[in-house]
Amino acid sequence: MRQATARRSSAQHHRQRRSCFFLESDGVIAGTFALHKTGEREYELSKMAVAETMRGKGLGKRMCSLALEEACRRNASRIILYSSRSLENAIHIYRETGFVEIPLEPGIYNRANIKMELEIR
Repeated sequence: MRQATARRSSAQHHRQRRSCFFLESDGVIAGTFALHKTGEREYELSKMAVAETMRGKGLGKRMCSLALEEACRRNASRIILYSSRSLENAIHIYRETGFVEIPLEPGIYNRANIKMELEIR
C-alpha cells in the first residue's frame, strides 16, 4: 500500500460550512470523514468510515490525525463527535487521539449514544 493521501470536497449545507474529506490509497477511496463548523471555534467530526477491505491498516487513526490538523488550521479550539458505543474500534481510535466522553444531549442523532470532545490547545 502506498502512502494514503486526503483530498477535500466542500459543500454548503444549511448555512453551515461542511468539508468532506476522502482518503485515497493506491488510487481508490479508502475512507472518508467530514468536518463542519458548529460554533465560533468548534467543529464536529462526522461521517467517518473506512472501507471494509482497508480496515486494520491504521487509516482510521490517520483520518483522526488529518481531522485534527484541519481543525487546527481553521483555528478550532474544540472538536466534538457523536457515535455509537457498538462501534468499539472507532471509540478506541477516538480515545487514542485524545477524545473524552462528555454528556450526550437528547435528540441530536437517533443512533448516537455517546458524545466525545477533543479540546485543542
